[in-house]
Amino acid sequence: MKQIEKMFSHEGKTTKVVGTSRIKAYKEIYRHISEKQGNELPYHGDYLGNNELAKSIYQKKYFLKDLENEHIETQPEDVFKRLAAFMATVEGGKSKQKNMLKNSTQNYLKDVLFQVVVYLPALETSTESKH
Repeated sequence: MKQIEKMFSHEGKTTKVVGTSRIKAYKEIYRHISEKQGNELPYHGDYLGNNELAKSIYQKKYFLKDLENEHIETQPEDVFKRLAAFMATVEGGKSKQKNMLKNSTQNYLKDVLFQVVVYLPALETSTESKH
């Protein structure tokens, strides 16, 4: 079983809070995005390039880990896919969920999330060091 499949089968706090039907929709949307990624949806593969700070931030804060603390995700696009899939679950019905994914582009998510998870922590660190 792939590590990500274990995430969907684990019944932790998230399952209790959002419910099993939303987790099922989340899994279906995640698979849908996975099938489209690299074809209809962009997939860079080397999104962070040689930016060691950004890589470190993603590894420490944002890449999903399993119960043994091993990384399940290895690329920022994995994070974008996970977040986009979860956010789409709030839409009622499969067609609305898929439409939301189509209309709210992954590029928008990447741009916003990249700024939040890479630039803001770096700015906070540089601001804190000045005080």
